[in-house]
Amino acid sequence: MLQDMESLNIETKLPIKYKQNYHPEFYKELKRRVDKAFNDKGISIKGNSIMKFKVMMLVVGYLITYTIIILADLNDISNLFLVIILGVLAALIGLNISHDAVHNAIFKRKWINYLFSFTFNFFLGANEYVWRITHNMVHHQFPNVPEMDPDISQTKLLRMSPVDKLKWFHKYQHFYFPIVYLLFGFYLVFIKDFRVIFGMNRLGNKRRMVHPLKEYIILFVTKIIYIGYMIVIPSMVFPFWKVIIAFILMQVILAIIFTIVTAPAHVATSNKYFTPNSKGIIEENWAVVQLETTTDFSRNSWIANNFFGGGNYQVVHHLFPGICHIHLPWISQIVDKTTLEYGLEYNHTSLISVLHHHVKMLRAFGQKEDPFS
Repeated sequence: MLQDMESLNIETKLPIKYKQNYHPEFYKELKRRVDKAFNDKGISIKGNSIMKFKVMMLVVGYLITYTIIILADLNDISNLFLVIILGVLAALIGLNISHDAVHNAIFKRKWINYLFSFTFNFFLGANEYVWRITHNMVHHQFPNVPEMDPDISQTKLLRMSPVDKLKWFHKYQHFYFPIVYLLFGFYLVFIKDFRVIFGMNRLGNKRRMVHPLKEYIILFVTKIIYIGYMIVIPSMVFPFWKVIIAFILMQVILAIIFTIVTAPAHVATSNKYFTPNSKGIIEENWAVVQLETTTDFSRNSWIANNFFGGGNYQVVHHLFPGICHIHLPWISQIVDKTTLEYGLEYNHTSLISVLHHHVKMLRAFGQKEDPFS
């Protein structure tokens, strides 16, 4: 469903704001209950000992796997198996460590979170600064808000926003979207960061963004380091063509795992799109928009939560981005109860169901200008 359809063509130079007097008590009460639960349990909202053990195991596991590939002189089948493991570990580091770190959600000290946010740079080839501003600053503030949310407008190959121009090939996007998604890893490494730093003047409500000089330096230095240890160093040990195949395989694995978590959670038939009116006002409360634009999946699966780093609890994470994902399963029960009491809808389903509704939504966006009519 699209809210305020008649305002799709507004001039979006105005700062976008939410009408916070809609459902004002819901989030206050939800936050009070969550805060009380943490106090009653006597625990921190940051990562516990289990989370810190997970951080250590993932990072050490990645480093050991990489070292074995380079130094152990194994056969091609064994190395292929290890490359697959390396790709999975890279994705798990991104979802479990990097993502929580940029939200300052793992450690109590901000500088330690900042340090671990660079796992984006060194283990995925992405950039923590770009992720922080596009994800934390913009996506979390404006999920499914056309022309604001960067997650629904990353490529013209797919139409996931009602304001995007409908092109002839979008008619088939529900068939070819997996191919586009498989390029996600390459997009992170080679395109997204440069596009944001050098090509985008506006991000969310901020225009004419000036990035600190140190971020340009970090961008290039960490990209060189990543390409160096992923391609240059292995090329000194293995034939170059094998290195390229291994690199492609890693990026494909990372893309599969990441896109399963990110895309269906917001672009599904159960989710709404919100657009501001002519005064730049979204006619709803920020917290309710998080509920209505997002879907959780596999809520009762311990494996899903630990594998996806809480990515299956997108609704809860959007409401409480500073809380470590290790706590999200039990917080979701509080969200469930509170939304029910306030007559609001908390979207949650199975992984298979959310993927199915994602494909249906892609098909709808590819068939007509207004997929909600």
